[in-house]
Amino acid sequence: MKKQDSFKTLFALVVMALFAFTARPAQAAVTLDDLAGTYSFVAAGVSENPNSLPTEFDVVVSLTDNENEVKFSNFVASANSFVGTFDAASQKITVAFGQLLNDDFDVFCGEAYAETGSLEFTVNADGSLSTDATFGISSFWGSPVLYTGATLTKTVQVDVPLADVLGTYSLVATEGYYYSWSMGWPLPTEDPKTTARYTDFDFTIAADAANGENALTITGMWGIADAAFKATYNQADRRIVISAQTVGTWELTSEVYMSVKSATEILFDDASFTVKDNVANESINITAATATKEVSSSAIDQLAGTYTFVAAGVSENPNSLPTEFDVVVSLTDNENEVKFSNFVASANSFVGTYDAASQKITVAFGQYLNDNFDMLGGEGYTEQGSFAFTVNADGSLSTDAVFGIASFFGDAILFSGATLTKTVQVDVPLSDVLGTYSLVATEGYYYSWSMGWPLPTEDPKTTARYTDFDFTIAADAANGENALTITGMWGIADAAFKATYNQADRRIVISAQTVGTWELTSEVYMSVKSATEILFDDASFTVKDNVANESINITAATATKKDAGSAVINESADNTSVLIYAQNGVIYVKAAQTVKVEVYSLSGALMGQGTSDVAITLPRGMYLVKAGNQVQRVIL
Repeated sequence: MKKQDSFKTLFALVVMALFAFTARPAQAAVTLDDLAGTYSFVAAGVSENPNSLPTEFDVVVSLTDNENEVKFSNFVASANSFVGTFDAASQKITVAFGQLLNDDFDVFCGEAYAETGSLEFTVNADGSLSTDATFGISSFWGSPVLYTGATLTKTVQVDVPLADVLGTYSLVATEGYYYSWSMGWPLPTEDPKTTARYTDFDFTIAADAANGENALTITGMWGIADAAFKATYNQADRRIVISAQTVGTWELTSEVYMSVKSATEILFDDASFTVKDNVANESINITAATATKEVSSSAIDQLAGTYTFVAAGVSENPNSLPTEFDVVVSLTDNENEVKFSNFVASANSFVGTYDAASQKITVAFGQYLNDNFDMLGGEGYTEQGSFAFTVNADGSLSTDAVFGIASFFGDAILFSGATLTKTVQVDVPLSDVLGTYSLVATEGYYYSWSMGWPLPTEDPKTTARYTDFDFTIAADAANGENALTITGMWGIADAAFKATYNQADRRIVISAQTVGTWELTSEVYMSVKSATEILFDDASFTVKDNVANESINITAATATKKDAGSAVINESADNTSVLIYAQNGVIYVKAAQTVKVEVYSLSGALMGQGTSDVAITLPRGMYLVKAGNQVQRVIL
């Protein structure tokens, strides 16, 4: 009998194990199209590197016209590229040694600088590439290097269209020389001609539409004011190529590669960046330089917009308030005054004074942030003094000050420095906000004033009122073009609350009011994240029943539109309908057909992936979700 029971137990365990294994969604294989993108290359080790070449850099992987072939660009330097063959069955990319990397005859090689054989990159489930092979650059003229293994992690890169590349740049070189062919050696670096030509000059990149949509003209390069060099921009590789050419007495003996790092910065890391003066018989060679775009000072109108707030550090945060969130900056009716809304929570706002000369926004401590008497505080929660945001050349705002929320009733926090980066936000007009939403709260309670404490969360009345109910937002044209009526809030079917929508701040405000037996003791703020999602992060989200002498308080919730339909589903570039949203710490993607889903942190690290039929759970924070060709930011 015992033997039979043991057998039954064993059989049950085997069945459960098989079920658990088969119940998990299969990891989607990486396709050829998935490989394209920018990767952060980090060498596992280095066996040869006599000239201290970088061991961490960005590599761009793109598809070629050849079947299953991928191209690796910017390998160590902008000029270097090689190709490999992708095998979907084995999830491997095979790269042959012996390929020429550039016009200087540098060769892609293996151990001991061998130019025969090949290596394999393994395509991992998280989208990264890895190898434990020894490989690198075999160079006769330039700098060799051998890496012992490496990992390439895909990052989210800001696309830089050609229009954003145009402008005037200031170049400062860290390596280079002015070479005299008649004397047979470089001129001294202190020679005025040398300094002017390779260490410090301005150049201008202009569109050359007559020669193609990606064609450019570059003037002022190498300090040569009267020479206009022809170039092209490859947006996929984010690389500018100046072709070999002769302009007047100046001759480019080979192509020059320039890596576009952002809309304001270009990196020169190409040892063949050489131009020759055929009259003076001298050459200029720049081997390492950075060029920065000259950006005009920000005017106050340019400050308005939505910014991603990321704290540099946190010195006080007892209740784990978010350290990454969106802040809306808008202009007020007061001269040079700007308003920061949605600071930590939807209800919080403060103002600052902008000074165009210094490019600073000065913010005074001691301002009330909301109706709960929370204040903007400094170090030690001081309410005296002020701090300043610096308006940077790229449009971002930054500060190294300690600042945050000094709170008596609610949650306190102190940030130690922060950066606010302007983001492109989809405008959400009032008509798109209207509809029925399903709300799920993650924090809240039902309070009994007669008993003097919150009711248990399992109480049916509590559950129905603060964790799960539907509400409808309708236009109230009789009371103004931005007026709304909200019914069903807090599960109260017969109460219609009056509200207004501020499209610039993307914020709905339910004013303090009494409807029947229900009283709103203060304003309620709701942040419109998109046409399908509303975020509740306002600790004053409270309504009181004056008959029952009870209150409902919701401090954190997300509402998702129920009647979204095709009208509010975004269309991705490949005509696949995709809806991206987050709820209760889970990211969901709905699509008309299955698409690959990748979730990245704001710093570009891949945090999770799957397909549109698999939910992805991550810690609380802000993420970029890529589904097919569509990218959307979500907050958990």
